[in-house]
Amino acid sequence: MSFPVLLSRSRTRWRNCVVQFEDALKKKHKKFVSEDFPRKVVGHNVMASQSSVMKTRNFLASERERKRNNKRKSMSSPEVREKQRIAQQNYRKRLKIQQTQQINQLQFLHQQNKELKNYIAYKKVQIESLKEQISELEEALEQVRKKDMDLIAASSEENNSEEQKTLADFNKRVQQFLDEATNYPKMVRFCKEEFEELVKEVGPAISETTFRGTFRKQRTIPTSKYSTASMVFITLFWLAHYPTLAMMSAMFGIHERSITQILKRTLTGMAWSFKDELKWPTDEEFERRKHEFFFFQNWDFKDAVCVVDGTEIRISRPSKEPFQKLSYSGKKKQHSLNILLLTWLNGEIFYFSNARVSSNDQSHFNEEKLRDRFIGKMFGVMGDGGFTFNRKTDTVQIIGYKPHRRRHGHLTEEEAKYNKYLSQMRVVVENTISRIKQWRIIKGVFRHWRNGKGQLNVNDILQVIVVLTNRKIKQQPIRNSDWIAPQWNEELAKI
Repeated sequence: MSFPVLLSRSRTRWRNCVVQFEDALKKKHKKFVSEDFPRKVVGHNVMASQSSVMKTRNFLASERERKRNNKRKSMSSPEVREKQRIAQQNYRKRLKIQQTQQINQLQFLHQQNKELKNYIAYKKVQIESLKEQISELEEALEQVRKKDMDLIAASSEENNSEEQKTLADFNKRVQQFLDEATNYPKMVRFCKEEFEELVKEVGPAISETTFRGTFRKQRTIPTSKYSTASMVFITLFWLAHYPTLAMMSAMFGIHERSITQILKRTLTGMAWSFKDELKWPTDEEFERRKHEFFFFQNWDFKDAVCVVDGTEIRISRPSKEPFQKLSYSGKKKQHSLNILLLTWLNGEIFYFSNARVSSNDQSHFNEEKLRDRFIGKMFGVMGDGGFTFNRKTDTVQIIGYKPHRRRHGHLTEEEAKYNKYLSQMRVVVENTISRIKQWRIIKGVFRHWRNGKGQLNVNDILQVIVVLTNRKIKQQPIRNSDWIAPQWNEELAKI
């Protein structure tokens, strides 16, 4: 690298080149000299490089000295001095302005401080006067409070006496119903002995619930002004006849709100007590029932052991438009809820679903996933024309029986005979539903649904009614054990 090339570069790059050059000299100039040159040539090149470096350093020093001298000359000129003097004057003026602004600000703050102290002193005087007024008002309030306590004590004695009279009247009226044994089947659908057994069964569960329809958080000795028998009696009477709360209040002599509290508490306790009574049977139970119902089955339906069907519970027209559309039944032309029932061939219930909005029987059957329970089993189910047990897309078929549909308005002789024998077996579920609808709350218009947010839970009501109806069916079966299917009777008549 030659000296003129170095001078042509900028100052910073120039210094870097010099430093790199010195490092190269320390490493015996290996970067610029190849190993093929003789040692004398290498030494001569090193000496030449050292002298060029010295010349470069001297040049840089002379350049720095020249710039300093030019700066001193420029500073000593009168124009520069005049500019400096003007700048100093402007600086002093700005400094004076800042000082005056700070002094004015301090004076303003001092004035504000004085006004604040005066305001605080004025407020202290006001506070003292308010304290005196408060003490006077407290004394007057204490006197009024004493008078109110005397009035409350007097009125509470009157209220207690009235409440005691109302409660005594209520217990007297209920006891009149309970004393007469002939009233039980008409009013609560049970005889006196069955009613007393039911009260003993559900009594512990009712004692664990509150009048809000919730369970007690603390295990305490429950105290209630109403006996368990009276609460169960009122609940069963309400379920069986479904009167209005105003009529119930007039009959038993207590407020409508008290009737609602009794119903919520009793229904919650009874539903919790009956929750494990209906369970899905095991495969062994299905096989046992299949052999037990051998003569219940017509020949074409020898694998059917149960029947499925749905029913609707009519409700009042909902107030909100979305629920109006969801709950409307095009089949019955009414607003209703849908439930599914599965019964044995003798009419006993072993499964029921919760009430569902916006559902026909098939969609409810699919939602409950009941078809999966019959996959790969040697027993089957039968239903009406509203069910499709095996679709074309189903890879696994189940044993399911449903009536033939009319083609062009006609059925063949064999199809008509098949539908006849099927309806003779399937009618048992219709009889079971009619037993359930003997309870007026299910047969009539259910008034307490209220878009699913009513005070009384419809599923608790269903749990109680279905279990009690199933107990009655077990006592009085729809089909006795000696019943024989019509097809068997026809064949026996031929013999």
